[in-house]
Amino acid sequence: MALDVDDGTGTASATIVGIPDLRWATHAVLPLAGSDRVAVIDLDDDRASAVALDSLDATRPVGTLRLDRCPVELVVNPARASAVMSYLAALACEALGVGRTALALGVEHAGTRVQFGKPLGVYQGVSHRLAHTFQNLELARSLSYRAAWSVDAHPTLSAVDRALIAGAALRAGAMAVEACEDTLQVLLGGIGMTWDHPLHRWYKRAVSSYGVAAQLVNDSKALDGLGDGTIPIAA
Repeated sequence: MALDVDDGTGTASATIVGIPDLRWATHAVLPLAGSDRVAVIDLDDDRASAVALDSLDATRPVGTLRLDRCPVELVVNPARASAVMSYLAALACEALGVGRTALALGVEHAGTRVQFGKPLGVYQGVSHRLAHTFQNLELARSLSYRAAWSVDAHPTLSAVDRALIAGAALRAGAMAVEACEDTLQVLLGGIGMTWDHPLHRWYKRAVSSYGVAAQLVNDSKALDGLGDGTIPIAA
């Protein structure tokens, strides 16, 4: 959400829900409504309070920030819209890494787990599923690399660039979720969702990151390069 600041007092009052990594942050950066500036908030101020929220991914906690006439520092940031695209590109690359890790876990299990005297990987129901996951992740890899290159090479992103980055975030996110679910099937029907196996952590990260990417992409203002689509970031 965009923040409204009282120009007379330089303070803000608001409740912002769902800021990632707020638990460890010392400052929060929020877009300013109707401006190319951002508001920098010192979270040590007594008028700023952070409340932890339950989240699917325990490795990326989120929180609610409440401001009660809290003083803010206004900083000019003309590249806010590009920051949204950079975040989407980063989500695409992260999702690719999650998906490839899940696939590696599935391949390892299929090659070492023996059933009926043979490794699981010799059965087509397992090997074809893993091959299909690999094929999808290769497409996601190409899209993610293209998204990262666009952000790095183009200071001003065209409509085509923004569409490609958005597509990469969605495609890679969906493929990461699918890769985790396919590996769950290879891991004998669900051991990956127990805390005895690390796959559940990757799966939760894939689902939560995909949800964030989908929310950003669905915000047409973010894709059009408008400031109101900028997400809050904790630092």
